[in-house]
Amino acid sequence: MKRNYEQNKVVKHMKFTMNGKRLKEKINICLLKGKYNQGMVSTKSQLGNEIKITTDEQGVGIENADSSTYIRVIETVSNEAIQEGGSVFVNAETMCKYLLDERTTFTLKEGVLLMSYGTSVVQIPCIERHGFSHVMGRFKSMNNVDSSQTELQVTEKLLLKTRAVVNKQDMINAMNMAEKVGNSIYTIRVKAGGDMLISSDRDSQMFSSRLNTIEEVTRDAIACISLPLGKALEQSTDDEVVVYYDDDMPFVFKTNDITIMRAPRLEV
Repeated sequence: MKRNYEQNKVVKHMKFTMNGKRLKEKINICLLKGKYNQGMVSTKSQLGNEIKITTDEQGVGIENADSSTYIRVIETVSNEAIQEGGSVFVNAETMCKYLLDERTTFTLKEGVLLMSYGTSVVQIPCIERHGFSHVMGRFKSMNNVDSSQTELQVTEKLLLKTRAVVNKQDMINAMNMAEKVGNSIYTIRVKAGGDMLISSDRDSQMFSSRLNTIEEVTRDAIACISLPLGKALEQSTDDEVVVYYDDDMPFVFKTNDITIMRAPRLEV
């Protein structure tokens, strides 16, 4: 597969200001820490520590990805908070240990990121190349799609036609309870004109929860997923979650500030 290494280039200049603790919270969402299925067992894991930070007219965006997952979190800030737009790849673990609950100015100069707060300055190196930046580039256009549309064009070849809208807290509660079953595999099913059913089972244990859909569902769909979704959604400021998917196709979960795409779990 040919990768678009244009996505890997480090922009030489960028400058923005925001609360360091708030940025740390957003970065931690993009790590998607939690329990994932690994064959017959459930294991704590996360996405890689390489992240992309972008500043533009939408605000401060943080992205992460691997071969089966893409996530983008956006923090809306004032126009004055972004002095110079751009993007940079950094190590999340390295950056987060210096982020405090203080107004912080982030300045990128020639491959070095400076973080200034009070009378202190922290300098950390940037990453020249992200292993999955081609994944980020592939799904970039999806971020600008209005989630009120009945279909989602994820890429040129991937079109998701099933759309369901549910209450965010209802989905969080259902996913958190389903996690207690212990295998970290969740089945999400919707029926035309009906509601969403989230379930998980292992041996003699089973949990299922029916979520009322806020808008009418026009297509049937069923697929399985392994993703600690509840923990990520808890940080969203939205009240609703829009879910796009089809039978055994990738899921896309969208709120006003978080977009997550995850490949389905096809193994039995």
